[in-house]
Amino acid sequence: MSITDNSDSNWKILLEEIGKGNVIPVIGQGLYCMETETGEEVLLYDYLATKMVESLRLNNISSSSPKFSQIAFHFLKKNKLSKLKQFIEKTLPSVQMIPASPLWKLARIKPFSIFINTTHDHFLINTLNRVRDYTTEVLFHSFKEKRTDKVKQEILDDLEAFNRSLICYIYGSSIKNKIPAYTENDILETVVTLQRDIETEPRNPFFQTLEEKSLLFIGCGYDDWLFRFFVRTIANEPFQTSEDPQKWKFVSDDVKSFNSGGLKQFLEAYNSNVFFSSNGKNFVDELFDRINPKHIISETEFPETAFISFCRTDRETARLLASHLRNDGIKVWLDERKMKPGDGVDNTIIRAIGKCPVFIPLISESAMQLGKNSENLNYHIREWERAHSERVAGNNPKVIMPVKIDETKLMYGPFKGDFYVHIPKGEGNGKYEVLRGKLLELQNKMR
Repeated sequence: MSITDNSDSNWKILLEEIGKGNVIPVIGQGLYCMETETGEEVLLYDYLATKMVESLRLNNISSSSPKFSQIAFHFLKKNKLSKLKQFIEKTLPSVQMIPASPLWKLARIKPFSIFINTTHDHFLINTLNRVRDYTTEVLFHSFKEKRTDKVKQEILDDLEAFNRSLICYIYGSSIKNKIPAYTENDILETVVTLQRDIETEPRNPFFQTLEEKSLLFIGCGYDDWLFRFFVRTIANEPFQTSEDPQKWKFVSDDVKSFNSGGLKQFLEAYNSNVFFSSNGKNFVDELFDRINPKHIISETEFPETAFISFCRTDRETARLLASHLRNDGIKVWLDERKMKPGDGVDNTIIRAIGKCPVFIPLISESAMQLGKNSENLNYHIREWERAHSERVAGNNPKVIMPVKIDETKLMYGPFKGDFYVHIPKGEGNGKYEVLRGKLLELQNKMR
């Protein structure tokens, strides 16, 4: 089956609207692709559901691939919301999103300045902060608080000039202690309260912006009835067919959901342009390939602050440290490829090391042992050599800040005189606050 239905006409309209800055993507769980410990690619919230079943011993679940909202419902029968929130927050730091994820590609499309996010995690914020060289504002709607945060008009005005990005967490988030809507019942309640807010606050600048823009739903794989209700609420339109030809609704989702309950017919009658797709990732891949290159942020433009260099055995520690730093608003460059001993430093790494004003080598007993064979140096040592040679040559005002992640007494020779911090296993402990403070100070100086 082809990825799109009526592809030429639908794609032409969508690409033109995106180019004008008229489209707001509505992002669902179907775009959150991650890599498991075994290297398998799965959806993040499927992975979280599986982990919950394993950890909480929910043996009464019949499905082999239960939905996250279903597992959350069973969990909350016996536990408080706060316990579920704690479980999710404890699990997320170990998650590694795939390098070329759909979120990554959407963040690189310049005309997307507003994002509506239907998940609860921090990965979209992290991705935008990594790719874009301007502020990301966050707006929350929490069904527990029965209201939507307001956003100032000047922020929305700045979006037009690409000076800011805005993310609206439509179902709440664990960020800033907001309680998310985890179950389908909570999602429905949230949509109802959002609909009420839209009707009672017609002058809310954010709601006015929603009414003026076109919407692109990607990976929002809800049940048929809930998806219909969700689309009508976000679009702030009644059951009747839309009469405004300038306000489009673009929908891409799993083909199976369109074939059940007549969802495709409903959306077409509702003036929506429907894209068939095996999954949201495939749709974003095609969108990224089709869009005008002038609307894409080049990889050379990424505004990173700190390059984290690590040996292959310290990969998980590097990921954890990077996650903590990104959560604290620090832009981090982390190479996720699995390099082999003896591989040279390629041009991508050379550019990244040269561009990042801070170089953070992770020092461990394993890293130092793997760096002993001068005839076949491990990849991380070659990165360390490159950073040191750039500093010596005076090509840029590079700061080298080693981080010891275990109890090793050793230090790579050229870094012995550098200030270093001890952060065991990359956790947010030890001297983490010292590292965080210095990086934020350097990052602020660059702005």
